[in-house]
Amino acid sequence: MPLAIVIRFLIYLCHWAVLAHLPVIYVGYGLSDGQVGLLIGFFSVAAMALMLPMGLFSDLFSPRRLLVLGGLSYSVYFLFLSRLHSFWPLLAVALLGGFASSCLIVVSESLYLKHFGAEQQGRRVALYQVATYLGFGGGPLL
Repeated sequence: MPLAIVIRFLIYLCHWAVLAHLPVIYVGYGLSDGQVGLLIGFFSVAAMALMLPMGLFSDLFSPRRLLVLGGLSYSVYFLFLSRLHSFWPLLAVALLGGFASSCLIVVSESLYLKHFGAEQQGRRVALYQVATYLGFGGGPLL
């Protein structure tokens, strides 16, 4: 159980360390306010649109492999964010980031719930959410 909680914390820490600062990063690249809004909105819509398929994939395929795929995809997303500075390539990168985000968030929770089942479910979910919010708060501070 502690490893799953650490993984969830790290997912949200990395996610929010970048997401909270994307407007500043994008403005530093010289993008307009409208382009910044579109990029962040596209990331969010891409993540949302892929959440249901990720849940299905988590039931059909190995959640551990999907988690690794999501982690690798997120790494590539971060790499491209630091290398690409124009709007259209960043729009494609936002799609990759949305995929990676939904993969990590949905599959990590699915794997956690599959592994531990209903035994002490309330306590386990509470600990899991504590890790989520610690990452949520710690990411921007990082």
